[in-house]
Amino acid sequence: MLRADANGHAKVVFVPGQGDKARTGRSFDRIVVVILENTNYADALAHPYLKSLTTLQNPTGRLLSNYHAVTHPSQPNYIAQIAGDTFGVGDDGNHADYPTPGACFLGSSAASTTGCSSTASYVRKHNPFVSFSGITSSPARCKHLVDEAALDADIAAGSVPQVAFYYPNQCNNGHDTGIAYADRWLQSWLPGKLSNVSFMNNTLLFVTFDENSGSQGNQVYAAILGFMVTNNTADATACTHY
Repeated sequence: MLRADANGHAKVVFVPGQGDKARTGRSFDRIVVVILENTNYADALAHPYLKSLTTLQNPTGRLLSNYHAVTHPSQPNYIAQIAGDTFGVGDDGNHADYPTPGACFLGSSAASTTGCSSTASYVRKHNPFVSFSGITSSPARCKHLVDEAALDADIAAGSVPQVAFYYPNQCNNGHDTGIAYADRWLQSWLPGKLSNVSFMNNTLLFVTFDENSGSQGNQVYAAILGFMVTNNTADATACTHY
């Protein structure tokens, strides 16, 4: 949950996991966000699977054709997505000193990582949750940072949190491999979720990129997917990670 402080800056406020705190939404009950890496809008849209998500091949997708990242490099974009503020971060260094009035999120799923640690195929700068001391200082809250197997288990059990961020590893997100690889990975990973009626019931999936490759404007691909989405449409409303 985000709340503003006296200066109008967003703060990340702890809300316990699903349990009795879950709320029924007006249009959907949960959102699952998938973040890929460092690709210009037109380049992403030129790749077949990403393009297909918002065409007649997928009747429940909408392209956000005026969506922009907020800055460069990667890390402040990830922080902005979950906190509504970059807190002045302008690099990919370790930042973990932001005091919060609690922790952070309803739930998070990150590939190749468990808790507040990391592995070789995963990098810290792509997990914004560990930049908040209210999370890293709490083993209970670190447990909300889980690996892909835990996400799959939550989907199978019907217990996906109301807010979940999925951060693919450095190969699958295209950072070390390029957009063609990321497009193929997404085609192997996403269809099983989209075809799972139980999971997709009242779930909004959001696929986007942290930033573009550095071109002016920082426009990135973004698509929303779900049964509540008007099919095969594009929305030109100006949007950002905030």
